[in-house]
Amino acid sequence: MNRFSSAASLALAVVTVLGFAAPAAAGEEVPFSGSFAGERTERTVLSPTTALDRWDMAGTASHLGKCEMVTWALVDFSSVPVTGVGTTTFVAANGDQVYADASGYSEFVEPGVVRIIEHGVITGGTGRFAGATGSYTSKRLTSLITNETIGSFEGTISTPGS
Repeated sequence: MNRFSSAASLALAVVTVLGFAAPAAAGEEVPFSGSFAGERTERTVLSPTTALDRWDMAGTASHLGKCEMVTWALVDFSSVPVTGVGTTTFVAANGDQVYADASGYSEFVEPGVVRIIEHGVITGGTGRFAGATGSYTSKRLTSLITNETIGSFEGTISTPGS
C-alpha cells in the first residue's frame, strides 16, 4: 500500500466515524415535544353548532426553547365527541416559527373540565424551520369555566433550515 492509499484510507475512516457521531442532518426527523399553559382568548360563534376559538399559550419545546403558541380552531358541537380543525403556530424566542394543521376532539373528564386531544401535521415554518415537516399529538386539560388550559405534546419534526 502506498502513502496515498494509506492517507485516503485513514481519511475515509475518519469521515465514516465522524459521520456516525454527527448530529441529525438537516431534514432528518427528530423528537419534538413540550409543555404549555394558556387560555382561550377569543370565541366567535358562527352558528348554533360551530364556533371559531383562539387559544394563546406559552411553554417550552424541544428545538424552540421558550415559545408561544397560537391555535385557531373551528369547533363543531353537533357531534359527540365535540370535534375541531384548525392551525397552530409555534413561535420561538428568536422569532422562528413552526406551522401546523391540526384536528382533534374533546372528551369530558369531570363536570366543567374537558381533555382536548389534537393531532398536528407540521406544514412548514420560518428561519431554521423553513420547509419543516413532522407531526405531533397534543393532550391538554381545559376548564370550561375559566377557559384555562394546560398540556403537553410529543412527536417529530424535521429542521431543514438548521
